[in-house]
Amino acid sequence: MAIVRATPPWRAPDPSPSADLRDWSGARSRLEECKVPALFSLFSAGTVRWRSAARRRVARHVLLALPFALGVLTVAGTTATAAPATAPTAAAGAARAAVAADAASIALTASVSPTTFTTNRTALTFIFVVSNTGTVPLTDVRVQSYTLWYGLFTTCPSSTLDAGASMSCTAPYTAAGRDFLVNRVVGAGTATGQVPLGLVVSSELESATATYSPFNDDIGLSKNAAQERFTAAGQRLDYSYGIVNNTDATLTDVTVHDSSAGLSPILCPTGSLAPGARIICTAHYVTTEVDVALGAVTNDAYATGIAPGGENLRSANRSAFVTKVGTSGLSVAKSVAPATFRGAEETLTYQYLLTNTGTVNALTNIAVLDPHPGLGPVSCPGAELAPAGSMTCTATYVTTCADVAAGVVTDAAAATATIELGPQIVSAPTTATTTYRPVLDLTRPFPPICLPVLNLPPITVGPIQLPPITFQPWTIVSPAGLPG
Repeated sequence: MAIVRATPPWRAPDPSPSADLRDWSGARSRLEECKVPALFSLFSAGTVRWRSAARRRVARHVLLALPFALGVLTVAGTTATAAPATAPTAAAGAARAAVAADAASIALTASVSPTTFTTNRTALTFIFVVSNTGTVPLTDVRVQSYTLWYGLFTTCPSSTLDAGASMSCTAPYTAAGRDFLVNRVVGAGTATGQVPLGLVVSSELESATATYSPFNDDIGLSKNAAQERFTAAGQRLDYSYGIVNNTDATLTDVTVHDSSAGLSPILCPTGSLAPGARIICTAHYVTTEVDVALGAVTNDAYATGIAPGGENLRSANRSAFVTKVGTSGLSVAKSVAPATFRGAEETLTYQYLLTNTGTVNALTNIAVLDPHPGLGPVSCPGAELAPAGSMTCTATYVTTCADVAAGVVTDAAAATATIELGPQIVSAPTTATTTYRPVLDLTRPFPPICLPVLNLPPITVGPIQLPPITFQPWTIVSPAGLPG
């Protein structure tokens, strides 16, 4: 055991509780009178790291002055009694360390981009800006960072930082399953740096947060209904969905999602969307008694697409709102004249009485639906009807031998119209019937005589077989100018 005795020209600080341990001016002056390089090196202030500058000063002064104040130090089982120093080298170094500690300071700010994530493959970048807020340069500058679940690998462009300078360090991160348990990703970190004499300074802990969002602005959606109102169950509403690609890359598997019960399949012209491009998808819906009771039809939709890197993009939800107003309806009554026909080539005239049975809304785009073969064009005096208004449309038909053979001509018809600012409606069907009655009527021309269809079977004459022959219906017309 090596013992070095010192003839101390100094006295220890008052160890009583009333002594002010923060006043080490006396200890520092006595330290300058001593030269114990080994002890000074062992208890250098660089071995202690504190965040607060005030704590660093207190700790440094305690560690440097306490061995000399007590006069005895035990290190690794060896007891040494400090001897008086004659050279000021260690004291000067300690003084310089104290000045550097007072002048050193480091600060950190944290941010993240993007600030939201939508899937477990969303790429995030945490950005830590390190600033030397002191007046001395810093070396060995680094950032230690981590998330709630994992550590972050942070890289900085330099390991040194001049006084007053700043630099940005980055830490990449990919959102993972655990992040969805708390719906956020928090990245936190601290910055550290060394002053020239070895003292390490640290910043306060700083953090940035990215929150979970089910959608982003990379893919946009708009939804519209062609009709603004409806009046009853069974009315069709037509929806359009506008999808736009707001990215600089082509999106694939572009789809509209609308969970409305009873909605038709959504049809899109393509599943791929170039940068900045826009497409329109369509679907329709038929109102129900439930919609009538609720007084409105509303639903939500969103669009999705896949970016080139595999990231799933989702738009914000968009809604379309169609309200029920008043009552409206359309009826049609059909009649035929004459009520009977005597044979082929007689002209029947049909009349369609259309009525707007509603009380609030006008009807537009009125049309008669009559698919009977051979019917002439339906003529209407107009295409609009005010509430409670009516009009008569007409069409003609010429009977045939087939009608004579059937003995009756039955025709069904309906009408359609569009409610003002609303959907299209269809009336209930109506029928008109005329029967075949071959009576003598000297006031009308004698109709042609219809002969039946003749079907001759195949005929075999020796080695020759003749094919079957069919004679279509044919007529014998009355002589011109003669009454029937």
